[in-house]
Amino acid sequence: MDLSKFFNFDLKDAQKVFNSFLKRGQRGELYFEFTEGISINFEDDIVKSASKVQEGGVGVRVIDGITTGYSYCETFDIKSIIKAGKVASQIASQKQGSSLSLNFKEIKSERVLYKSSQILDSFSLEKRVNYLKTLVAQSYKYSPLIKKAKARITDSVSRVFIVNSEGEYGSDIRPYISLSLSVIAEKDGKREFGRDGFAKKGGYELLNNDTLKKISTEASRKAILNLDSRPAPAGLMPVVLRA
Repeated sequence: MDLSKFFNFDLKDAQKVFNSFLKRGQRGELYFEFTEGISINFEDDIVKSASKVQEGGVGVRVIDGITTGYSYCETFDIKSIIKAGKVASQIASQKQGSSLSLNFKEIKSERVLYKSSQILDSFSLEKRVNYLKTLVAQSYKYSPLIKKAKARITDSVSRVFIVNSEGEYGSDIRPYISLSLSVIAEKDGKREFGRDGFAKKGGYELLNNDTLKKISTEASRKAILNLDSRPAPAGLMPVVLRA
């Protein structure tokens, strides 16, 4: 898996960038990351809000002996990366520059840690909302003491590409999904809060009816349990110095 094309940054660009700011004896590393995410909030039987975000940038690290310089830019433009690299190099050392000749080698993992075919645009908004509706409905069914429930679902994919001045490079794709439920229980004028959720690296294939049931049950149970809670002791208390 090579994500250099995704970032429109090939290995010749890496050679050019490192030669522009690395000084004699220094080592450098470029860390590219781009994340897309979708989030939906559901409350009072309607979708309260929905959003889709995209963010990314490049981190630059320069190592000179025991000194490390960091910098970053929020674009994937080569000129911006070089500018960030010069700042990191200046932080690490005041040495003069020198040119590098790199022989690149891809670092590959023998196994894929996170697999997902159901994430972001490949999973419909309607199905997302149905998950939230089910979660909220199950909490109300748990007990008549549950007076309010709201749920949130978020999924994202982070794409990472790393290349260093020793010629090593590698990529990773990290899907992530989270689902949470917050409920309020009320009895005799007392209101208490309960919350539970699920979060894991992967996509919607990780969610099922059992997961939804567990979340709604735990959130509701915690809220109802808190209705019988008592204030913790406070104020002046005796202290036993020796038994």
